[in-house]
Amino acid sequence: MRRKLLTVVLLLSIFYSCQQDPKSISDPYKAVPISSVLVIETRDIWQASETLQQSQVFKNIASLSFILQLEQDLGSLSELFPRDSLQNFLKGKTVVVSLSLSGAGKYNTLTLLKGDPEFEKLIGRKLAKAYQFEKRNYSGTEIIRFYQQATQKELYISSYSGLILLSSNRNLLEEGIRQLNSEFSLKQKAAFARLYETSNKKDLANIFVNNTEFPTWFETVFPLSDARFIKETGDWSGFDLQIKDREVILNGIVNLPAEGAYYTHSFRNIRPGATQGQNIVPSSSGLWLAYTFENAEQYYRSYLGFLEKEGSKRRYEQLVSNFPFEPQPVLLNWLDTEMGIFYTGNTQSNNTFAYFKFRDTKNCREALDKIVDSSFVEGYRGLIIHQLVYENVLPRFYGSIFKGFHRPYYTLVNDFVIFANDQAALKGIINDILDGRSLKDDESFREFTAKIPAKAHINIIGSNPEFLELTASLLEGSDARLLLNQKEELHNFHRLSLQLNIDNDAVLTNFYLDHNPPTQEKVARQWATVLPHPAEGTPQFVKNHNTKKYEVLLQDETDQLHLLSADGKILWSKELDGKVIGSFTQIDIFKNNKLQLVFNTENSLYILDRLGREVENFPVKLPAKATAPVGVFNYDNARNYRLVVPCGNMLYNYGTDGNKVKGWKFKKAASDIVSQPQHFSVSGKDIIVCLTAEGKLYQLNRKGEERFKTDEKIEELKTSFFLKKGSSLKSSELLANSNSGKLYVINPEGAIDAIYLDEDNPADHFLFFDGKYIFSSGQKLIVKDEENPWVAELEADVSAKPKAMILKGEFYAGGYSKMAEEIRLFNSSGELIEGFPVFAQGPFDMGSLKLDGTMNIVTYSDDGTVICYRVN
Repeated sequence: MRRKLLTVVLLLSIFYSCQQDPKSISDPYKAVPISSVLVIETRDIWQASETLQQSQVFKNIASLSFILQLEQDLGSLSELFPRDSLQNFLKGKTVVVSLSLSGAGKYNTLTLLKGDPEFEKLIGRKLAKAYQFEKRNYSGTEIIRFYQQATQKELYISSYSGLILLSSNRNLLEEGIRQLNSEFSLKQKAAFARLYETSNKKDLANIFVNNTEFPTWFETVFPLSDARFIKETGDWSGFDLQIKDREVILNGIVNLPAEGAYYTHSFRNIRPGATQGQNIVPSSSGLWLAYTFENAEQYYRSYLGFLEKEGSKRRYEQLVSNFPFEPQPVLLNWLDTEMGIFYTGNTQSNNTFAYFKFRDTKNCREALDKIVDSSFVEGYRGLIIHQLVYENVLPRFYGSIFKGFHRPYYTLVNDFVIFANDQAALKGIINDILDGRSLKDDESFREFTAKIPAKAHINIIGSNPEFLELTASLLEGSDARLLLNQKEELHNFHRLSLQLNIDNDAVLTNFYLDHNPPTQEKVARQWATVLPHPAEGTPQFVKNHNTKKYEVLLQDETDQLHLLSADGKILWSKELDGKVIGSFTQIDIFKNNKLQLVFNTENSLYILDRLGREVENFPVKLPAKATAPVGVFNYDNARNYRLVVPCGNMLYNYGTDGNKVKGWKFKKAASDIVSQPQHFSVSGKDIIVCLTAEGKLYQLNRKGEERFKTDEKIEELKTSFFLKKGSSLKSSELLANSNSGKLYVINPEGAIDAIYLDEDNPADHFLFFDGKYIFSSGQKLIVKDEENPWVAELEADVSAKPKAMILKGEFYAGGYSKMAEEIRLFNSSGELIEGFPVFAQGPFDMGSLKLDGTMNIVTYSDDGTVICYRVN
């Protein structure tokens, strides 16, 4: 019962009353401000609250922090009301809530309902006991202000003309009183009256939107948005609200005056088509807007008519006449039945794409060839990418929906031409299409579209979690953080759609919100970034000590090192004197929790700070060419680092001051040292190990002296050593894979064994992780684990060491095949994750870049495009 009372209070936006008015009861709409942005009416507030709280939709949002806070704030208030009295008063009661401008850039609600003198007296006495109050007179009417000094909360209430008026803003409540004394009301406006008469009074609520005022209010909520499109659809909108268990449905119409300048006039007398953009729009799109028309030329003529009514046709014709080509043959004659835009991330231009469906490939290609930059052409996965030579062609010809497309790249695929501002982003879309990650391949999308009309002139579809991220990018500061903090709850609203069908004097609308929590992992391309030159080596995730999140390091073929943000932005580039040998290690030289990068090339030992600057005394010029990666030792976690570099047959030990460490006693080896020196410590005892080209295994102490000697030769290893820790150093094992496919098991103080993990499948690449032996053999990826062993396959041979990680308590392992140009990711049972394989032409790293519970996989293609996939 208490939950129901809270829901009622929430729906009322706080409801109280004060005094009886002797005048006859008025229609609540007489008090609604004429310039209201939004008006909501429900004819049985008690029943509406009951229906709402029983739905999965409400149960999901009930856990949102601001809803919980409201319940906490209102709990004490609802307990003041006699339950039976409140129910009797509200049952069957019509409530009207309007949203209006109440001051400079501020909006508040005015709640209106018919009064009940006895009940008003009762709750008035209750409120007076619990809250401070003061009375004032306005235009012969008493207004009572209830307030709490400590919380700074206040509510203004008046009982006038048989109505209860309440608002948190005094100006708005006074405007309601003035409106009651006026001869003119909202229902006398022809557009509003039409919508009101056609509304379904049996639905949960009716919602009326003032399209002219709505964009200004909307932009106060979403400061970075542009909602002008709303007022170009018509003057007023009316919707009937239904809330089912897992669905929110709004059906209605937008009033479309014949005499006004509305973009929707462009579709009058043109039949809509069924969208086909799902064939190329990726399933990772957060927002997709599609425009369909049976006849493109007819649409264009109607669009020019809209511009004429708007008064902008002359300007349009001037812009188009400046094109150094005939615009209609080049940009229109090949257009078929659909055009649109879609977003795959936030509103940054490199996440925005335009598309047009064409009738004939040859005609489209030849037409666009007239406006391409002849100095640029590139092939990618069997498709050709061009760039327009002239600026702002799309927005000037097709309108503001395509603003921001200045000199886009484009390609033709699957009967569509797709435009993108960023070459790497366009390649990412090509990957999605060719790898079967378009919306048409998404079963949940097919199930969603089966519930909505098949045809509409304008289709808008949002998909979570990408839609939430897109929405957050339109907010600022704490509002954006608040939205993202509720990601888990809001993610359950999987998709929403808004469809507009234009009739002669009305726009038929359908809004549908689906509460359908995703149940399976799904991979999506998150971003793509083009490096100045093709990438080499393996991408590596490194920690940002400021944000505690991760970024990506990668070198290109010209020896430049690049650091990319978690969103794919190149933060800095640094030219090195050669290829990086091995991987990067992060250290804290100054013991202030700020991290630096340690690595070496053939000629130098580097330490860089997080901005790519060289630390004092570095790089160190090595006395001979390095033959293996630097070993970084942090003895006893004291952050007194030792940097040990193999250079031919010597090991050189440096401190973080760039000087050689005194007391290092390593003697020349008989042959080159070819493995990275590694330090292991178990139960207070430690050992440094490395291997020479002739197979001698060194087991050293901290001074570089041999601690344990063995005469047995070990063939060249493929990997570094892994420690299988025991209770002591003696009982521990060092594991490493060899060229023969055998696994070497080395006891630091005893025997050396060489075994096959699987005699039928010698190991090509090996990893020991989480107590599991993970290796590849040909195209097989094998996990040896006592509890859950498995074998999976890639399309061709695995080309690099497998990767493994644990995310949210779940184990994942992946492999890369250069020949098959793919990455495959498997779960703890060896099952391929939905959405894999994904395209890749280089090795990968994986983890959670933003530590947000999602997995990221970063790889690259041969042309220098770095690709980040996200696994939901």
